[in-house]
Amino acid sequence: MGSANTRNALMDNCRAQRYDPENHSDPGSTPMTRSALLSRTACSIEVALVAASSGPASSRATSYRPAVTRRASVLLMALLGGLVGCGGDARPGGVDGETVEAEMTEIFRVGIVDGDGWEAFANIRSLAFDAEGNLYILDVGQHHVVVLDPQGELIRTFGSRGEGPGELRSPMNLTVLGSGEVAIFDMGHQAFQLFSPEGRHLRNHPSRLDEGFPGMRTYPHGERGVVSISGRIVMAQPGAGAETPTTAPIRRWELSDEGGAEVIHEAWLPPPAEGGGPSVGGIRFPAARAFTPVARMAVLPDGDLLVADSTTYRIARIGADGSHRETLGRDILPIPVTDRVRAVERERRLAAVEAGGGPQISVVVQGSERGSPTIGPDQITEMQRDQIRNLTFWPELSVIRDLAADRSGRIWVARSAGVEEPGPVDVLAADGELLRSFTPDFGPLPGAFGPDDRAAWVETDEFDVPFVVVRRVEGLPRP
Repeated sequence: MGSANTRNALMDNCRAQRYDPENHSDPGSTPMTRSALLSRTACSIEVALVAASSGPASSRATSYRPAVTRRASVLLMALLGGLVGCGGDARPGGVDGETVEAEMTEIFRVGIVDGDGWEAFANIRSLAFDAEGNLYILDVGQHHVVVLDPQGELIRTFGSRGEGPGELRSPMNLTVLGSGEVAIFDMGHQAFQLFSPEGRHLRNHPSRLDEGFPGMRTYPHGERGVVSISGRIVMAQPGAGAETPTTAPIRRWELSDEGGAEVIHEAWLPPPAEGGGPSVGGIRFPAARAFTPVARMAVLPDGDLLVADSTTYRIARIGADGSHRETLGRDILPIPVTDRVRAVERERRLAAVEAGGGPQISVVVQGSERGSPTIGPDQITEMQRDQIRNLTFWPELSVIRDLAADRSGRIWVARSAGVEEPGPVDVLAADGELLRSFTPDFGPLPGAFGPDDRAAWVETDEFDVPFVVVRRVEGLPRP
């Protein structure tokens, strides 16, 4: 790796992926955070290490995540992360190595087109298995939970729409805790509602929206804990503005009698899109940006967190105490966003707006001298067109499309092969060893993993009617 030829070959490979170690042309550089330090791209690391040993002192490594420009920092990153280098054969999209078709056995499926029984699902928000293989389905359209046994037979339903304890106003997600109890975060109640396995309401744990609330995905953590990438609603006086968040907090809520919440880890959050968006009826809408990377997480059976918060194939393993244990990854590079990709994405978004006829809503602006003017669907549709015409783009597509962990401690990584194009699905051991790589027709990752290598998906038929299917993934290697 110390030779000039090796260094030049690596730099050529990086430039092909829109990296330029010599010119440091990083369009979104901000000061490097600790989490960013541990998730740099493999290509940048490899070139920087070569530069440190044989190149001119002015050589620099870049990434489309906040960049490190000092050789000492890059060397420190290599020591901390134990990352895999990107050899000269790394390719965009990561279609490297052998992939195999997944062999799956369907166990049951539930859901009907017509009717008013429990199988007439309206809006399935969450799936979760318990230790016995029973499946819990949160149907927020019906405001209840359906519980099925391992053969798909109905055990019970519980929950109903209402304002009182144990009644659901705006249920967002469901988690089966290590204790077997069921936690439902209810945005309307601003609380976790806790139920026994039999569906009896036990208690509420408040979670104020301005202090941090769970995202759409929640994960059990310990006997009575829940972890999630946390959101927060900030109220600001007109003209005062609001503080722009720079991290995505991963928060743990303790749902025992003691209660409490704490931030375990701060995932990286990209800076907001620059500039203001269109203004309609005195309302300023935010600027739009395509392909902005988002933080993804999963939880291993031992309680360690898995965090992917960049465009690269880098997964940080974080202990329950917030300590960084190691960084897992593969030498697969992000896909550059070209002019052609930008044009296609704008066309796709415009077609979606035109096909939908615009949003079927109106906005009433209060406090105007002329009363309360209404912003109609036509104005909002034009605002959407204006946003798309002025759309900005993150410079590369994230490698990791989705992330999960099963009950055996295997890590599941759904990769991207392009815009709206799924790539292979990798199965890793907890130490990062590649166990299996499935072809893209595996489809999306399951909504829940259960015991005995079974998994559950929410799918829809040709009429967009949702149903749930449970399959066993056969022949998975043991980690």
